[in-house]
Amino acid sequence: PFLVSPEFVAMGGEYDILLFGVTGFTGKLATEYLKEKNYPIKWGVCGRNAAKVKDVLDKLGVDCPIEVADLVVEEGSEPYETLRGVVKKAKVVLTCAGPFERYGLALVRLCVEEGIHYADITGES
Repeated sequence: PFLVSPEFVAMGGEYDILLFGVTGFTGKLATEYLKEKNYPIKWGVCGRNAAKVKDVLDKLGVDCPIEVADLVVEEGSEPYETLRGVVKKAKVVLTCAGPFERYGLALVRLCVEEGIHYADITGES
């Protein structure tokens, strides 16, 4: 069975999991996995281009909310604050958008600042 701790539930947030990088190979696999498992969680996806993300979701037969934000942003800029707003909606941010040295720095920083759990699939050193 899939168990969720009371502490996790108490965190609040619009999404239990917010998945970044869904238009890439591994992101599609992660999206398919979440669909297949059908866990009793609230999840959504985020990408730079809503139309591209929607196209991927349609092809995979997935119906979930889409958030739009860029991952390559300068601290303090409007796109950075947009990304912050999206991150704040999640309990867990899971990203498949790499290379992480380029696409992950602002996301990690914002997750730390906002107290949001973060996971990625990096193999970079």
